[in-house]
Amino acid sequence: MTATTPPVSPHNRANIDGKEQDLTSYIKDMLSEMETDFDQMGNSLLTRMHRMGRKMDQLERNIDDLMHDAGLDRSAVNNHNNNNDNNTKMMSLSSPTTRNDQTTGVTNNPNDDNNDKSVL
Repeated sequence: MTATTPPVSPHNRANIDGKEQDLTSYIKDMLSEMETDFDQMGNSLLTRMHRMGRKMDQLERNIDDLMHDAGLDRSAVNNHNNNNDNNTKMMSLSSPTTRNDQTTGVTNNPNDDNNDKSVL
């Protein structure tokens, strides 16, 4: 059994062609509208990013002015901050010490695998 397509009358053919043209036109309009919306959103985003960049530059200038007025040098402050960061890192890398749990009175060593806080 072979499937065959029924013949299309000239009237139906014109109707199908009209619907295809309507669909094609609709799709083109939608794509054009989406492109316009995308361009507008992109431009809005770029504008906001530029505005944010200007505000950050202004904030940096204000901080520099305040530091200058306070007699501080930016490199000295950065050095101080880096030293604090290094001290914090060193403290976190050091081995944990034995501590006494205030609530149970049991001494816990974080390195001990048997850390169940049970009282014998």
